[in-house]
Amino acid sequence: MGLNRLTSGKNKLLIAFLLVFLWLCSKVPWCRAQAEQPEASADSTTEGLWSHETYYRINLIRLRRHVVTKQDELNDTALNQEVAGLLREADGLAHAGDYEMASIWIDMVWELLTTPDDSGGGVTSTAFELDGDVEALPSSAPQRSVKWSKELLSGVDLWRQKFNLTLLEADSTVLEGTGNPFTGARFNFSYQPKPSVAWHGLGYLKYSRDYVSGEASLKYRGDVSRNFRLNLENRLEGTSYHGGFDLKFFQNYSAAGVRISSGPVSFEIGDEFQVRKYAEIDSTYPNYLHNSLGGALKMGFGSGSLLSVGYRNVQRVHRQFEINDYSEHRIEASWLQSLGPKVQLSLQNELRLRDYKNVPTDHFFQDYWENYFLGELDLGMTDRVGFKTGGTFIRREYQFHSINSLPDDQYWELEPQFYLKLSESWKIGTGFHYAQQTHEMLNFNSPISTADRTAAFSIPFEDYREYGPLITLDFFKIDGILFSIRESFLLRRYPNATTTDVNQFNLYTDRNINSLLLFVTWPVTRHWHLNILANMDDDRSRKDTSGDSQNALVDVELSYVF
Repeated sequence: MGLNRLTSGKNKLLIAFLLVFLWLCSKVPWCRAQAEQPEASADSTTEGLWSHETYYRINLIRLRRHVVTKQDELNDTALNQEVAGLLREADGLAHAGDYEMASIWIDMVWELLTTPDDSGGGVTSTAFELDGDVEALPSSAPQRSVKWSKELLSGVDLWRQKFNLTLLEADSTVLEGTGNPFTGARFNFSYQPKPSVAWHGLGYLKYSRDYVSGEASLKYRGDVSRNFRLNLENRLEGTSYHGGFDLKFFQNYSAAGVRISSGPVSFEIGDEFQVRKYAEIDSTYPNYLHNSLGGALKMGFGSGSLLSVGYRNVQRVHRQFEINDYSEHRIEASWLQSLGPKVQLSLQNELRLRDYKNVPTDHFFQDYWENYFLGELDLGMTDRVGFKTGGTFIRREYQFHSINSLPDDQYWELEPQFYLKLSESWKIGTGFHYAQQTHEMLNFNSPISTADRTAAFSIPFEDYREYGPLITLDFFKIDGILFSIRESFLLRRYPNATTTDVNQFNLYTDRNINSLLLFVTWPVTRHWHLNILANMDDDRSRKDTSGDSQNALVDVELSYVF
């Protein structure tokens, strides 16, 4: 099925809006101003150095949000040490006024933290102020061209779930849990013959009671010239489950990209290719080929503004299960603005147009368009007190509706929050979460029988809203210590639920949900490092115990670095 109808109407208006928005930002004077940034050095008034300062400052804004968004990827002691060292170097270079070299170091941090599925970071409810929290180090500190880190690790994954079910006055409680002890090793190396060229390698092996997994990767970043950068990467990984869950697969990921810059403008283009294969394939675990080709135009206006507009084409092919094949067009735009040292604004929008090439009309998979918008405003009222709010809006519409398809839906959330910096490292925040999801009534594109229509509506997709307080506590130091905790208590309500009898099983009963998320990475000594990731949810029905559930997942890892 084609995308002709999807690319008409509101989507053309969105594309036109992005073009007008791009033109306005090139004309409006305050977009190009320095916006009360600290005075630059005497040589930084040239267009080229302004571009490097802009790139450095905006990258720090993005990086602070990315740290908590990708907490699970920081569960790596060697990676933490590498990132901390690069940040120290970048901060020292920036204090010395060499923003070009500082930008190179920050780019190296991004290359260590990002994964194939990253889309440039997102809006989160917690963020760390990296700006100004780092002691300046001399930029002339001697560096070794080759660095090695070796790490032995051991730990356990703990999981527990309790589920209560009430049917026809018969009470049933299901309780299950497991502990998965593991051990393994990591090896990292970096080779940097000169500041503009770097190689990074990783070797990883993990053996546990339930599975064994391994990974080997190699990354290259090099400046071919002052305005031309080349990035290459290849990663091979595999996992084999044993016991009751017999699943084995491996995948290879390759990426290549270039960045061409001229003053405050840069153009990036890159391709990512992934192959995944399973030992035993079926419709749930099919082999596939995945390719993503995209480009982006980025423009800096002054020392605190960056506008990016890009396009990406995604293709996924399944040789044995062609019904899963799809192509996807993505139009991306983002605007990052620093209005002085205490005010930061971030807006991101992505429009996705997905086309399933080989599905029949009456199928769960249907072509759709989806608009994904994120925004964040951080307003520092004083040196210690601030206010920030983040929001998300997602709208999805399907091209065709059948008795097997999903209805169009819309989701949005908003999290305003006040925060207090207790010190340079500690920050506490309290705020409010509100979210709402609505589904439109199914409107079929072709006539269907009364029986089919009744069957289609027998599986409801209920609207809901949820709201409640939240509190966050963050601790971050550049030497690798990171502590983050988030607690929220949400009231979820289904105002249009058709089934209210608690003696009947109903997924859509009003609920109270208490959630806790904890993340800790702590270098206890020079050689011993501790990482903890915990997520606990307590979900209870307002009326009785029907459908109540408690879930707990805890990952504890202790490693020895030598």
